[in-house]
Amino acid sequence: NRKSGIEYIPYVLPIYFIVDGETSVMITDTKKPLKVFGNHNLLNLAAAHHVCAKLQVSDQQFADAISTFSGAARRLELLGETEGLKIFRDFAHAPSKVKASVDAMKQQYSGARLHAFLELHTFSSLSEQFLSEYAGALNEADEAVVYYSKHALELKRLPPLQNDSIMKGFANEELQVISDRSVLERLLKDAKKQNAIFLFMSSGNFDGLNILQSISL
Repeated sequence: NRKSGIEYIPYVLPIYFIVDGETSVMITDTKKPLKVFGNHNLLNLAAAHHVCAKLQVSDQQFADAISTFSGAARRLELLGETEGLKIFRDFAHAPSKVKASVDAMKQQYSGARLHAFLELHTFSSLSEQFLSEYAGALNEADEAVVYYSKHALELKRLPPLQNDSIMKGFANEELQVISDRSVLERLLKDAKKQNAIFLFMSSGNFDGLNILQSISL
């Protein structure tokens, strides 16, 4: 757009490979392993590549730099791992971000069982009228759990939520809904932890839950 001085550059997913839980990307003829993963991160990477090219950053410089980028804090952050188990936390709470994070995990670790835990914490997410925005967001998870604190509802002066309304909003009849932290802790303690990925998504802290201690890691 010459009149406004803005140049519009379309971009798509770069060529990438996932092998043994590691994503590599092709930058021109260079294949580089990444510390980040998921289509949303790969699209951001493609956009950044175009910007850097305009700034005269060479493809080799860009490729070297992206291979060391570990992502933003609390975005698909690895909290801990042991043999057969990885535990991640993520700041995702908006519907599109939740779906992107779940899909990224399922793609990256396709052979593992994905346990996705989402805390409803913001005003909007705790509103029954907003729940339908989450429709399908957790469907790629092998086990999906939505947690909310009744105390948080009281503090925000919001009306009580009904489990059926949450399940309907998420369009997931197999969804587990928990509003008691002790119940969540018991579920984590008893969950099968072999060949598994645990993903905790929230803008809060699951009512003060110590994730690693609850999983006995």
